[in-house]
Amino acid sequence: GKIHLDPGKENNPSSGYRSAFNHSSEKAEPGFYSVMLEDNNILAEMTTTLRCGFHRYTFPRSDSAHILFDLTHGLGDRTTESVITISGPNEITGMRRSSGWAKDQTVYFIAQFSQPFRSEKVYEDNILLEGAATAKGENVKAVLSFGAVPDRPILVRVALSSVDGFGARKNLSAELGNYWDFDGVKEHAQLTWEKELSAIEVE
Repeated sequence: GKIHLDPGKENNPSSGYRSAFNHSSEKAEPGFYSVMLEDNNILAEMTTTLRCGFHRYTFPRSDSAHILFDLTHGLGDRTTESVITISGPNEITGMRRSSGWAKDQTVYFIAQFSQPFRSEKVYEDNILLEGAATAKGENVKAVLSFGAVPDRPILVRVALSSVDGFGARKNLSAELGNYWDFDGVKEHAQLTWEKELSAIEVE
């Protein structure tokens, strides 16, 4: 749908990129979370390895499927510096430095997508940087656009490092390699949790 760069108001989700949802459509299990984003009927699902996140977004049939990376918003902290770079036809890299529960926390990331971008745009202070591949500042965002069909969801593999960008790439390579099987990763995550939780019996 329409591209929004700000979340909008909680009581009016359509004023920004946030979406209405219903708790009845949520599923939360060890190693897995999913929810239907009702504004545009997008199914968002997430699973994990020990150090990598794995997302699956199922869009309705559309030529305007977008994924927004917003490095401005964190969990109770403030962005002091951030960078997003379009580093490949289906890859972005970057970093985010913030101040909050940790006084000076830096996280580097890499995100790889199962489809090449149809178009990609980067923004500083909500201003489009025409033709640029990198954006830097406190308010940095990227909009990645795809053509999408219901039976071909967009997969996103994300890895982090507190050391450097190479560390994030190394974590992704070590834990996911060229593996793009979302359901396989979900099953492995749940088996890992089951193994740990089997140490406890509740009567």
